[in-house]
Amino acid sequence: MGIAQHTLPEPLIAIIAIGGAAAAMVPAGAIAMGISSLVPNNLLSVKNPKVRFRINHVVVAVAVGLALAFGLAKSDIGALLLLTYGGLTQLAPAVAIAIGRKVRIGAVPVNLGIIVGTLTVAVITFGNIPTGGVDSGLISLAPNLLVLAVAELIRRRRNPQAAAGRTDDVEDSVPGHRTVEGHRAVEGHSAVGVEA
Repeated sequence: MGIAQHTLPEPLIAIIAIGGAAAAMVPAGAIAMGISSLVPNNLLSVKNPKVRFRINHVVVAVAVGLALAFGLAKSDIGALLLLTYGGLTQLAPAVAIAIGRKVRIGAVPVNLGIIVGTLTVAVITFGNIPTGGVDSGLISLAPNLLVLAVAELIRRRRNPQAAAGRTDDVEDSVPGHRTVEGHRAVEGHSAVGVEA
């Protein structure tokens, strides 16, 4: 843009700037809509459509406001990319936990760990804290895992069933949810009934 300011007339520069802003609105709108639907559906699991709709609007406003704040502050694009990649790294514990056949870790401890890890990445990135060549996302995994472990310990102290790994309350609360063992038990029961 600096070269264009010295070589092109001002009206043409204005047209180019307007075109660039209009082109940027298309992916920005799609990203904002994607974020707004992820928060109430996946992060908060809101069932009420009206509440979900309101949360969508709030998330869009917050996301666009943060983007505007970063733009007005003239944040370095490299720092924003590091923040993005470092933030995505904080999802690694949640993904690793979800791979298991039976998930024994609560959603709240996992989310708290992700939030703390992402905030740590932001502090390291925008605070220009030297990391010795180590990625800020990897460093932020330490507080992420620490908060996850402490929050999960508190959850298990409050709920002994969680410590025992019981998931009966989850299975009963989710409509149509049935474990493999439960399905076999139902099949075995129906088979006995037919034979009898």
